Amino acid sequence: LQLQQQKQWSNEKEQIPPFELIVLEAVLREATNVYHRRLYLYEPILDRTLDRINQSGFSDDGGISSIHQLAPLKDSLRSFELSIQQSLDCVSTL
Repeated sequence: LQLQQQKQWSNEKEQIPPFELIVLEAVLREATNVYHRRLYLYEPILDRTLDRINQSGFSDDGGISSIHQLAPLKDSLRSFELSIQQSLDCVSTL
């Protein structure tokens, strides 16, 4: 009976991942949720901006106003890209 209990405990222990992996999984899940939320916010903004630019075309100002509309989005997307790259580097290091 004692041997069976030891085997059962051993099997249960093997099924539970180490604490470090549980924490890592939770951190990765939260990070991916943050990135998904940001993508969810960016997508309609980009779609509306690009639609507006396509509809207006290059107006009398040679399209300068269209380019100015894209500058803040470019900066924001570049920041987002850097954040993702840093996360990927961190995970690769682990």
